[in-house]
Amino acid sequence: MRPATWQNFLFAIKIRLTYIITVIYTIFKGRYGAIMVAVLTEKSKNNYKNNSPNHTKSQRYDNNDLYQQKTITDNGSSLYKTDDGVYQRNYRWNERNLLRESSDSVYTVQYRYGSDGQRAIKYVMNNQSTTLYYNNMWQESNSTKDWMVSKHVYVGEDRIATKNNYKINDNTMAEERRTYYYHSDHLGSAQTVTNHDGLIHERLEYTPYGELWIDWKNPNLPGDNTPFRFTGKEMDQETGLYYYGARYLDPKTSRWLSGDPAMGEYIPSAPVNEEAKKRNGNLPGMGGVYNTVNLHVYHYAANNPVKYVDPTGRTSKNHRIGSGDDLKFDRFGLKILFHYLFGGGKDLNISNKNWSNYMRKNELLSSQINNALMDIVYSQDSGTNNIDFSIQIHVEIENGESIIGYQYLHGSNPDMGDVKITGTMIQNVDGTITASYSAQWNDIMDPNPDYPTDIKKAKFAKVMSFGASRDYIMRIRWENTVVLIHPDQFME
Repeated sequence: MRPATWQNFLFAIKIRLTYIITVIYTIFKGRYGAIMVAVLTEKSKNNYKNNSPNHTKSQRYDNNDLYQQKTITDNGSSLYKTDDGVYQRNYRWNERNLLRESSDSVYTVQYRYGSDGQRAIKYVMNNQSTTLYYNNMWQESNSTKDWMVSKHVYVGEDRIATKNNYKINDNTMAEERRTYYYHSDHLGSAQTVTNHDGLIHERLEYTPYGELWIDWKNPNLPGDNTPFRFTGKEMDQETGLYYYGARYLDPKTSRWLSGDPAMGEYIPSAPVNEEAKKRNGNLPGMGGVYNTVNLHVYHYAANNPVKYVDPTGRTSKNHRIGSGDDLKFDRFGLKILFHYLFGGGKDLNISNKNWSNYMRKNELLSSQINNALMDIVYSQDSGTNNIDFSIQIHVEIENGESIIGYQYLHGSNPDMGDVKITGTMIQNVDGTITASYSAQWNDIMDPNPDYPTDIKKAKFAKVMSFGASRDYIMRIRWENTVVLIHPDQFME
C-alpha cells in the first residue's frame, strides 16, 4: 500500500470512529437519535429568534415579484459578515415561483430557467462568472480563468463520476486526470470523493439536513471543487443552498426556501365520478392533506432526512426502496435471483417482517391495492360500518429492466392466483376507513419472452449456475393496515 493511500485510510478510519462515537452519544443522550437532534436544533432556533432583539422577517411585493427579506443576528459568526455583525440575504422569485435572485453583502446571484422549470443559467454579478446547465449530464462554467466543461456520469439516477476539462484543451488525458468519483451513503450523499488514481480527494460528513459537518480536502492533491454533496445535489458556494429542481434547500434552517409546489395535488376533489373517488382514496404524499406533515409546506423529506429524500423538491421517498429505478439493487432482489440460479426449481414461500416492509414500500403495488379496496367501499350500501372481504386482483408493477430487484416481479400470475387479499374494514368516527388485510403475491419466476432483457437474464443465469437455473413458484405474504380517505363519507 502506498504511503499516501495508507494516510488516507487512517484518516478515513479516524473520521468514521468520530462519527460513530457522536452517533452513540446522541442515541444515549437524546434517546431518539437523529430525530431528537433535529427537535433540539429547532428548539434552539426558536429560542434564539425569541431572544434576539434585531431579528426581523418580512415579505412585500415589488414590481410583481415576491421579495422576501430575512435579517438574522448571529454576533458576526455568519457565513458572510457585515460591519454591524448582522447578516442579511434577500430573495426574489419570478412569476413561476422560481428563485430569481439571491443577494447579500458579498454576492448577488441571478438565476434563469428553461421552459421545463430547470435551472439553465447561474450568474454571479460580483465576479461576472456564469454557469450554463445544458442538462443533468453537461454543464460549463467560467468561474476559473477559462471555461470549464463538466461531464457527469450516472448509474440510473445516481451520479457516480464527474469529468472536468477546460474547453480549449483537446488533450483527452487531461480530462482523465480530472475525473472524480463519488462514494455515496444510503441517501446518495457524497461522503468520499476519489481521483483517477483512487486516492481520497475530499472527505465529507453532514448534519441530518445536509449542513456540512466535515469537509476535508487532501492538501497533497490539488484539484477542482466538487459541489455535488448532500443527496447528490449541487451546493451553490455563493449561498450555501442546495438546488433540487423545483426548490432550494437551506441546510442551516433545515427547510425549503419556498413552499411545496405540489400542495394543490394533496387536496381531494369533488367525488363526481369513480375516477375522482379512487383518486381521493389514494392522494399523493401518502395521504394528501390528511397526512399532517404535508400541511407544513416547507418541510424537507417528511421531517425524516435520515431515511427519506426529495429528489426534485416535489415529493419525499425512500432513496433505495420505493418504486421505479430505486429497486434495482437490494438484498431482496438478490434472494429472488439466487433462488432462480440455485434453488433447483423448488417453490419459494416468503413471510417475514422484512419482506412485509419491502412489499408495502412499493408505491405502484400499494396504489393498485388501495384502488381495489376503494372499489369495495363504494360497492357497499349506505350505513355499512364493518366489512369483511376476500378478493383476488391482478397487479402490474412495471419498474424497468434490471438483473436483480423488484424487476423480477413484473406482475402477478393469474394461473397461480394473482394477489389474494383478505381482511376487514372499519369505519372511523371522522369518516375515514381503516382497512387491515393480509396479502399474498403469487407468481412463477420464469423468463418472460415479452421482455428482451428477460432472455438475457435467462442466458446469464444459465452461465452463472452452470445450466442449473430453474423456474419456480414464489409466494410472498405480508400484512398491512391503511387508512382510506372517504371525503363524501359514503359509509355513514
